[in-house]
Parts: sequence; structure tokens; C-alpha cells
Amino acid sequence: MSGWMARWSVLRQSCFTDGDYDAVVRLPGRRLPGVLIRGDSLHILRSELAEKVAS
Repeated sequence: MSGWMARWSVLRQSCFTDGDYDAVVRLPGRRLPGVLIRGDSLHILRSELAEKVAS
């Protein structure tokens, strides 16, 4: 592998939701959990925010 895929690694994490469109997870070495949002959902949120800022 080369490029960005060569830097990927598999991590064990604790998942606190079902993770359909977003998930609350805690990664190793982190005290508090974070929110994982799917790329397409994040794109929609970003696009809507950009429209609001522009108007």
C-alpha cells in the first residue's frame, strides 16, 4: 500500500450507540467519547451551514 491507506490502522473502540448515521465512540487513550458522523451526512451539514452563512 502507498499514500494515505498506508497510514491506516485498526483500533479497538467502545461504541455507545447503534451507529446507523452517527455514533458515539471512545477511542483508546481518550478519556471522553466523541461523535463519529458519516461523510455524506457531514457534507450535507457543511453545505447547509455554508448556505446560511452566505445569506
